[in-house]
Amino acid sequence: MKLNTLLRHPKATGAVLALVSILAGATALEAADFGAPGWLFVPLLIWLGTVGLPSTAAVLLLASVWGRMSPLYGFWIFCFVAAVLATASHVMSVKALAHFMGGRHEV
Repeated sequence: MKLNTLLRHPKATGAVLALVSILAGATALEAADFGAPGWLFVPLLIWLGTVGLPSTAAVLLLASVWGRMSPLYGFWIFCFVAAVLATASHVMSVKALAHFMGGRHEV
């Protein structure tokens, strides 16, 4: 599949990339808790450091401020806000990439 095909629908592409990045991060955290072998972490961390970087940065920035102010408490609220921010950051990144590539894409 060509990159231009994926960039024609930046919202869908960004949402799918965010979902895969969140699943990769959750898998890496759970695998670390249960003592998984080191070879499992290599593809996960490569994904999170390259394609999944917008989601990774959004979740890490949210985690750095979570719990410091009164309304920002709770695990399930954190999961929801992290998913929304990760999706938004990935959609904006894909839209920026589509814009700089000069292709036709949905607005």
